[in-house]
Amino acid sequence: MPTGTIPQQQQQQPRQPPSPSAPRPSRRAPDGRTTLARVLRAWWAGRIRRLVPRGVPWTAVAFAVVLLAAWVLLADILITPGVVMEYPGETPSRDWGHDVVGWIALQITFGLGFASVTMLLLTGKPWHRWVAVAATVLSSAITLEVVVSGPGQGLPWIAGIGAAGLAASSLAALAVFLARPRVHLAVASGVALAIQWGLVTWVGAVEPTQWVFLKAWTDLAFPVVVVVGFVAIFAVALYAQQVHGRADRIGRRILLASWVPIVAAAVALAVVVVRMGPLSRLFGELDANLWGIGPWQSWPHAAFVGALVVWLVARSGRRPLRPRGHLLAIGTLAVVAGWALVSFVLAYLLLTFVTADGDEAAAITASIIPPGNIPGLALLPILLLVPILVPYFRRSTGRVGAIVGLAVALPLQLWLVASIDLDLRIPRFTASPSQMAFAILAAVLALAIVGAVRGRDVVDRHLLLRLALVPVLTLHAGQLLPGVWKDDLEQALVVALSLAGLFLLGAPRTGTKEGNARAIVIPFAAQVAVLGSVIVARTMGALTDDETTTISVLYLTIPLSAVLCCRIEDASDAWTHRASTVDLQTMRRDRAPGPVVAAGGWGGAPTGHVPQPWGGRPGPGTAPAPPPAPGPHPAPPPQQPSPPNPPR
Repeated sequence: MPTGTIPQQQQQQPRQPPSPSAPRPSRRAPDGRTTLARVLRAWWAGRIRRLVPRGVPWTAVAFAVVLLAAWVLLADILITPGVVMEYPGETPSRDWGHDVVGWIALQITFGLGFASVTMLLLTGKPWHRWVAVAATVLSSAITLEVVVSGPGQGLPWIAGIGAAGLAASSLAALAVFLARPRVHLAVASGVALAIQWGLVTWVGAVEPTQWVFLKAWTDLAFPVVVVVGFVAIFAVALYAQQVHGRADRIGRRILLASWVPIVAAAVALAVVVVRMGPLSRLFGELDANLWGIGPWQSWPHAAFVGALVVWLVARSGRRPLRPRGHLLAIGTLAVVAGWALVSFVLAYLLLTFVTADGDEAAAITASIIPPGNIPGLALLPILLLVPILVPYFRRSTGRVGAIVGLAVALPLQLWLVASIDLDLRIPRFTASPSQMAFAILAAVLALAIVGAVRGRDVVDRHLLLRLALVPVLTLHAGQLLPGVWKDDLEQALVVALSLAGLFLLGAPRTGTKEGNARAIVIPFAAQVAVLGSVIVARTMGALTDDETTTISVLYLTIPLSAVLCCRIEDASDAWTHRASTVDLQTMRRDRAPGPVVAAGGWGGAPTGHVPQPWGGRPGPGTAPAPPPAPGPHPAPPPQQPSPPNPPR
């Protein structure tokens, strides 16, 4: 007869639904990493969630609806064939429907632009609010000067415009001091400015002399061209750097297989080869200057720039960069590329404030800004050496942009001076951006293959993936510059990209009333400004030549790509600077995560021994404890008995 315990047969319990308070399984790897699909799903859900007006004051929602209606109107103008055209005469006139359409877009751009800027500044930082008050005063000064300077303007119109400006300034001043109704007061101030510009539009439509109509085109359309030509470059560069910083923090945590950079580099290299060969003239005759194979004398320059970009980006993987100074480098290259537009700006200012004689203004402009490429050759080293030599820009994106900018633009400027200004017949020894992109992609493909074969990355695979994608995308993004806005198809493309911007771009919610109001207004205000500027520039016939696109892409593509590919320093990831990267295939095989990247790659856990004060098992990536030393060991101290439970 058995004396042990008799095993009891366990009865199967019915399956219970999971408790709502039960902890969910982790969606991340043991070292805090995640997959690309999960990141994209969370990113898309976050972008859609930003458009939901939950927790946003109702006045800000109503203002966003007004901006959306204006965007729909401008998009319909651009999509409809034959509506947006260049005015045929020397000066615009209300007798031409195309001029009237462009003028309405101009008024909408300025009216809602001033309203949006005022509202956003009033809900921003404390010192921004006084700038918003100044913006309301500036709007009143511009509108009153346009109307009062004309002959025979009615006193009721002037009084209405002045009263709307006074109301906007008063509401803005109240919003500075009153915190609780600040969002409502800011929106009300913006609405008052929109009404003010609406009155100017009505006066320009009904007055018999067409003074306000012509004055608006003369004084207001030119700043729009400047915005399209220069300010847009700075705004895009600043926003791209901010997105780059956020994407860099997220991208480090995405698990990538070793074959991903290989496939991306191979596909991008095939695209570049096809564009350099049979499709070199896909976007016009001048597009061949960007995508042609080029003479053999230019390939050493391409190889040098490609190796320089790959080395700088790989170096940022070991020592991340600070996001500072890149606007100086990009702005310098933009000024050199748009030197003719700089002369146009100076001539306009002289005609407005100094003299009314066009010949005299042209002579003064030529004496201040000499024509040709020699001034750009002198300007490049002076400004681009500042981020390179000043210690403040050490380990910064500005220094990387300046180094690559000098390597790209200085030989190009020398060749332009020799071939155009000095009329010397020498072969082109500077490489085109497509040649530099080819050299970058060839190096990326070789590094990715070597890393996959040896099982240990030579350069972090995340950086190789950026180098495989960003230069090709930046090269083709040049076709979105104003120089190609010539037909209805390309204008429809601008509308499609603007619609994508409504969904994909914008500011995150902050949880405060002011922050939520800004987050829902920013994307609509930005896209209204984009479409309105496109219509105005298209109607004026400004910046609509392929030469503008070609020169801008020649100077800006590779330096901007180098800046966007570098790794940005993040204080929250400082403890991971010398950690290892976990391989995706290793994690799928349920092995212990091991180092697969050279020292300095990003990782999720420290590689050294991490003390566990709680007495638990060491986590992933920690080194095992060393074996005990031989010899006698002292006995551990006696443990104190636990206190008895208190009586209930």
